[in-house]
Amino acid sequence: MEMNMKTGTYTYNDESYNFDFYTDLSAAMKLRFVNSVVDLLVDENHYNSVIRDLIFDYYTIKIFTTVNTEELDNSLTFLNDVEDFLFSTNIVEIVKANAFPTLFDELNTAVDKSIRYLTGIHPSPLSDALASLISTLENKINEVDLDSMMGMAQKL
Repeated sequence: MEMNMKTGTYTYNDESYNFDFYTDLSAAMKLRFVNSVVDLLVDENHYNSVIRDLIFDYYTIKIFTTVNTEELDNSLTFLNDVEDFLFSTNIVEIVKANAFPTLFDELNTAVDKSIRYLTGIHPSPLSDALASLISTLENKINEVDLDSMMGMAQKL
């Protein structure tokens, strides 16, 4: 798959930087994106949901752009530095505004599905699950023919 590249400019610490970025990703790059985001968010004992959007945006820069992220990757204060960089630039907005229309929806959905698979955590709250269970039980009870059951019980 031939992927289109565009050039943009962002400002960071009062300096302007040109960068190239993809407007779409190959299947392999989509897989790399999703796995990279999920690997940072989910480990054996935790799902770090509070940084989900931050990490998603960071990997938007890392995978979609030619921006060198080595300094951020090796930082001892990684999350603070990534947060500062993301909030001090509009680079993610530039990439998203120029991307294939459904690409980021597709990537968000894939990340969420992977997280659900690994953690069993679903976005619908417990109350929705309980309401669904109660509705199913009510439907099953309404399907029971009480007259037939009473007749069967009397025979026994």
